[in-house]
Amino acid sequence: NLFGSGYHPDNVSTRIQSDGRITEINSEFWKDFANHNLPSQVKKMNYPILLIHGGSDDIVPLSEMEAIYELANQQKQKIILEGADHGLEPKREEMYKVVINWFSKTLS
Repeated sequence: NLFGSGYHPDNVSTRIQSDGRITEINSEFWKDFANHNLPSQVKKMNYPILLIHGGSDDIVPLSEMEAIYELANQQKQKIILEGADHGLEPKREEMYKVVINWFSKTLS
């Protein structure tokens, strides 16, 4: 859906970002993508997991992060950075602090 008419699974897919940058993904990515099932992998994880989502992400819906969170085992935490987009801008510095704090608490 994100690539629209730029989606070419047997060649190079291109997408123009809102800021004008161009994302290109080759056919090997799409072939490999079908081999991975994130929900089933999350269910198997038995270690701490931190999920971070931008509250203004217009690419991945918040519901997708919530679904992954529900599948995760114990020691899970979710952070929603209000006002942050898919790349967590303009809250990237805040995200770094959250991640450093989480690792400090989790790994101690």
